[in-house]
Amino acid sequence: MSRKLLKGRFEEDVDKNVEQFLSGKDIIFDKELIPYDILGNFAHSLMLNKIGAISDEELKLILKALKVLFDQWKKGEYTLSQELEDVHMNIESAVTEQSGPEIGGKMHLARSRNDQVLLDLRLCMRAEILIIQKLLLDLLSALIEKAEEHIETLYIGYTHLQQAQPITFAHWCMAYVDTFLRDLDRLCEIYQRSNLNPLGAGAIAGTSWAIDREYTTDLLGFDGLQENTLDVISSRGELEAELLSDFALIMTHLGRMAEDIILGATAEFGFIILSDKYSTGSSIMPQKKNPDVAELIRAKTASIDGDLLKILGILKGLPSGYNRDHQEIKEVFFQSVETVKLSLTVMTGLLVTMQLNTTKIENELQNNFITATELVDLLIIEYQLPFRTAYTIIGKLVKEFSAEHKKPSEITPELLLNYVKSSSPKKKLISMEKIKKALDPWETIKRRTHVGGPAPQEEQRMIQNRKERLATEKEKILKNEEKNDYILNKLIELVNEKIGE
Repeated sequence: MSRKLLKGRFEEDVDKNVEQFLSGKDIIFDKELIPYDILGNFAHSLMLNKIGAISDEELKLILKALKVLFDQWKKGEYTLSQELEDVHMNIESAVTEQSGPEIGGKMHLARSRNDQVLLDLRLCMRAEILIIQKLLLDLLSALIEKAEEHIETLYIGYTHLQQAQPITFAHWCMAYVDTFLRDLDRLCEIYQRSNLNPLGAGAIAGTSWAIDREYTTDLLGFDGLQENTLDVISSRGELEAELLSDFALIMTHLGRMAEDIILGATAEFGFIILSDKYSTGSSIMPQKKNPDVAELIRAKTASIDGDLLKILGILKGLPSGYNRDHQEIKEVFFQSVETVKLSLTVMTGLLVTMQLNTTKIENELQNNFITATELVDLLIIEYQLPFRTAYTIIGKLVKEFSAEHKKPSEITPELLLNYVKSSSPKKKLISMEKIKKALDPWETIKRRTHVGGPAPQEEQRMIQNRKERLATEKEKILKNEEKNDYILNKLIELVNEKIGE
């Protein structure tokens, strides 16, 4: 690295191989931190001026130089030099070149790169969490809209990947709504924990300067302070690990949905028709329509899991304070953020554009014993049989019908009574109307009116409830976003006021 700003005890420049090894890909990912580092420098410099550590004129020159960099960044004209190792030294060097070493050299007073990078990452994390929350809202809205379209559309529920019981496609959609709402809750919690100001912790023990940490907290719009200075520095990577844990669950849920869609789109299932916009073809087989988007989401779940384990592995066994090991977390963090954002975006598009083959679904439902549990319940009601007795009777019926390739529609009152006689002396015939009603998937669904069941009226209630919940969550997220924008604009206004613009 360059010793221009970090001479100290060193007389020689670091070896070129060591320079490359130390910086690695850090400078590539540090470009994401440019605006946050500048904002942090704005706040820190204003605080130094407030406590009398730098003069008004010195502050003006520092802020002016920082503002030039900020404007360059907004235009896409500011780039980082790897020789200067990281975003912090790049910006300090640029300010020093513009204002001179006597002025620019004061910008880092009462601060360490240890609390500086934590500040940048907190500001970045705060912004990225809000973006991901909004992408989750998009997916949730798409699921609810799909559910509203398919309240009376039959679908098949599976256990052990075997046809289990009839549901509606709305019920499938709303199951994922509740799943992703939990993910949204977790992001809200990590947002609160990450929105604490680490600036002022210094290297590990703060500073003897009478810094005003509350002032920088207000300037940057944090909800509060992370107080203990050693804890602040030692906690590097903890929030990233927690956020990636949330990401791992989000991707696990996206992967499960992807697998449902992949299976549903196979010729063997044939329930789902994918849009051409979210499918690919084969290089040799013209008949193929491949669910590559869903497959990649499923695969990227493993990538996020691996990223989480990498962070936990880095943190394991580290002593208190800052360690250079922490640098390796940055790449994992930014890669994971981009993976989750893109996965949520394409899954929303995939869901919105796919269609259902309702004819295939209904045919499948009519030709199997997916309502066998209803027949069990019918025997219990009509013959007052114990559940296990009724279960055994219907199990035997299903076994023999399956062996003879008979359909459920071939069951008659007399035939059903014959099976009952093998386990009970009952002689009463159950009406054909009741048998048909027990075998009808739609009638089965309509009877499940209890809380959380797939009956249309209960599905409508859940949809309305979740829409209200979504509106509330959206309001919270937008309020946080508006607050951050307001704080940023207010900080820039203060900077402009100090430099006379």
